[in-house]
Amino acid sequence: MICSRQTKCFTLIELLVVVAIIGILASLLLPSLKSARGSARQVSCLNNQKNIGTALALYYDDNDGSIPYAYYPGAYGWDDQLRTYLSGDNIDHATLVATTWTAAQALDVLLCPSAKEQYNQNIPDRPRNSYVMPAENNGWIAWGLKDRFSTYLVNANEALNRKINTIADVSGTIALTEIDLTGNDSTLTQGSGGMVFHPELQAGPNGNGFWANPNATNTTLDLHNKEKVNFLLADGHVEAHHPYSGVVVGNGNPTDPAGMWTTAAGD
Repeated sequence: MICSRQTKCFTLIELLVVVAIIGILASLLLPSLKSARGSARQVSCLNNQKNIGTALALYYDDNDGSIPYAYYPGAYGWDDQLRTYLSGDNIDHATLVATTWTAAQALDVLLCPSAKEQYNQNIPDRPRNSYVMPAENNGWIAWGLKDRFSTYLVNANEALNRKINTIADVSGTIALTEIDLTGNDSTLTQGSGGMVFHPELQAGPNGNGFWANPNATNTTLDLHNKEKVNFLLADGHVEAHHPYSGVVVGNGNPTDPAGMWTTAAGD
């Protein structure tokens, strides 16, 4: 029995019952709190992509409707091209081409708060980039063999930049999405132009956007609740879907998608 002179006495059993009730209530509340934190991070990540969408729109206006190319050989890509539109300081072009960004040069808007790793394991002072641009090589796109929002340089004889007015379905074409991984992989570093070829390389077990790296573990489906990830569409709005869902891949599949992965309407 536990009591004092001026308070009602509690038996040990009563005290244990109270402790048990508190424990039960805590066990019921903790999953809700975890889900709420996850939802808050997803909203923060969504806002990052909306800000990038605004930067893209400004880039179109300043560059005669050109879409930033996803990657150029070296260490130069869409994030370098949008840097000043995302409130980053101006870095000379030669430096941007030659190297990825240091921690001091990093932009918070390019890192999802749910990311499992903040920095590249290979280069500890190089921060991760959580966002990747769907792309294919510029020759294939010019010849009609592939269709994605953006390009990367392969064929110097073909155009590198697409124009936003050539995108037939701007409200249904992915301009940017998110990816996450852990392990020995240096592809997703700010200032390197992250790109992704198809959903399996976005969310498959070892996908890093470019290829399946056996030294990396893809954690994209763990970023948010219900295995959904955010997709920035070419008109600037953001939607959340499972990356393998029918609304995303359309008439295609995770390794050869249609739907939101192509610029055409109705596929």
